[in-house]
Amino acid sequence: MKKLFYQFSRKIDNNLFLLWFEKPNRYVIISESQKEIIDLFNKCDNINSFSNNSNILTSTKIFEELTNLGIDLFSSTESVAVPDKSIEIEFNDFNYSISIEILNRKITFFSNNKNDLFFFTSHLHHKQSNFDFADTEFHVYFSKNKIFLYVNKEFCSQWSRNEYHLFQGKLDTLILSSVHQIEENDWLGIFHASALVKNNKSTMLIGDSGNGKSTASLILSKNSYGLLCDDICAVSRNGSICIYPNAVSVKSSAIEKVNEYYDKSEFISSIKNFKGEIKYVYPMNQTKNLKHNYPIENIIYVKFSKKNKLKKVGLKKIIETIVNQSWLSPKKETPNFLTKLLVSTNFYELEYMDDSFLVNSFNKIYDK
Repeated sequence: MKKLFYQFSRKIDNNLFLLWFEKPNRYVIISESQKEIIDLFNKCDNINSFSNNSNILTSTKIFEELTNLGIDLFSSTESVAVPDKSIEIEFNDFNYSISIEILNRKITFFSNNKNDLFFFTSHLHHKQSNFDFADTEFHVYFSKNKIFLYVNKEFCSQWSRNEYHLFQGKLDTLILSSVHQIEENDWLGIFHASALVKNNKSTMLIGDSGNGKSTASLILSKNSYGLLCDDICAVSRNGSICIYPNAVSVKSSAIEKVNEYYDKSEFISSIKNFKGEIKYVYPMNQTKNLKHNYPIENIIYVKFSKKNKLKKVGLKKIIETIVNQSWLSPKKETPNFLTKLLVSTNFYELEYMDDSFLVNSFNKIYDK
């Protein structure tokens, strides 16, 4: 009988537990009753003994509880990884390149496709530079159905074309590793978040896609807050946010709002994808007088709304968003580092409909 063995368990709220399953590197937030069922299930040798020992619950209730986990951990824990395969390429045949410099690290991107090269480097165009030697080279080859990534001419990984977002996430993680000289698995995680700093205190902005994280970051960066990163937030194992001076992406629905704060000269590039037009803005205070990393003080769930509301919240909503929208290192130490970080952090939920409430709310948090 397949088991649901987890390698880490921590109570995070009155009736909630965080479990970590090592093989699929998956985090699950469950109720106490769900955990009791899983623990009983793992102790039983077969389905009959499980049924005999679970007389306190009806079969319907057990089914509902396990179904509510929402993921197939049975198949994930026993899946066999299929190794990626490279293709034979000639590195001299890459006709297009872009070189950038971030925090004194020199990086060159090569590709066989000019349009795709522009697309996956669009958030870094403001960092273009000229140099003879690169600290890190990325070769990206686009075939009709596949994307192949090579790092310093060594094969790294491959994706199908419809997994473009996974390729982009991997590439940005490797860029951050090169810039900060941290091995990929030595990060705590790469979060789908933006981050701001003021008075040496950093705040992570999280929320579902389209909730207004980037727009809020741009507004705050014009109101005495330094922007550490947008959408790609790298956190080291000591709980510090590391700067990634990528440009801020602005969807078409937010361009009119951003135009109130930034003139046309500050929009550095534009692309079109399935979401429509995306423009990029580079706040000039993003790297000015900023250190390379700052410890996390606050995590704020941000949502543009039809009302103004700021409140302190518990861990449940925050951690659900984090574990569902982030890449977390597969190392065994990660769950413990993650929970230690979260225990020492303040959590807020902020809904805003006007800019002054957004700025005043942040000032209120920082004045505490």
